[in-house]
Amino acid sequence: MAIHYTFAVINDTLHVTTTGMDETTEEVLAYKQAVIRAGITGNVRKILLDETGLVYRISLGDTYASAAAVAEAAPRVVRVALVPRPQGYQDGAFWETVVVNRGLTARVFPDVESAHAWLQV
Repeated sequence: MAIHYTFAVINDTLHVTTTGMDETTEEVLAYKQAVIRAGITGNVRKILLDETGLVYRISLGDTYASAAAVAEAAPRVVRVALVPRPQGYQDGAFWETVVVNRGLTARVFPDVESAHAWLQV
């Protein structure tokens, strides 16, 4: 099952709703690059990634590689809030560490409400 996602710009935030499974690093990179393009096109500075419907299947090494690539490609002026499904929270926290260490402002949250509140600060 592939990664499926939808975008909606609400006020000044790009809301991304993601479902399916991430089975390859290439697929994850294509998804994240689509998010970056949508953020640039929508002229937003805040991105909420609701990945509660996405099953993480790639390895920790692949998570590292994809997070490092995303951090390199993403504009530094963006705040990113990630909400993984509970089973993927540790992977999400690892992703956060990788991207933050590379200069992005990003956090992982247990629920969409907390993520949204952080983005509004």
